[in-house]
Amino acid sequence: MLSGECKYLCRGLLHIGPTAIIASYQDNGDAAERKFENVRYESVVIGMSDCAALIEFTDHLSLKGKHFTFQCEQVVEVGEDYLITRIEHRDIPGQRQALAAFMEAEAADG
Repeated sequence: MLSGECKYLCRGLLHIGPTAIIASYQDNGDAAERKFENVRYESVVIGMSDCAALIEFTDHLSLKGKHFTFQCEQVVEVGEDYLITRIEHRDIPGQRQALAAFMEAEAADG
C-alpha cells in the first residue's frame, strides 16, 4: 500500500520508500516487545479529506503487572493511485514524557 516514493516523517527522521518505512515500524514493534511483557495495539481511522486520514494509535503496554496506555497519531496521505505517498507521525503532548516516567518507575521497582 506504500508508493515507491512514500515519505514517512517521524520525530525528525525522514524514511523514504517502503523498505525503510516498514523497517522503521518493525524496529519500533520489536523494541516494544523487548521492553514490555505484553503489547496490544489499537487504531482508529478518521477521514480528513478525499486523500488524507488521521490514524489515532493506542498502545496498551504491560510491565511487572502494571499497565500504561500510550497514544500518538499519524496523518496518512494517498495519491491518485490509492497508494500511500506520505505519513507524518505526531506525538501527543505529554505522552512521551509519561511513558518515560512509567519506565523509570518500573526500573526503580527492580
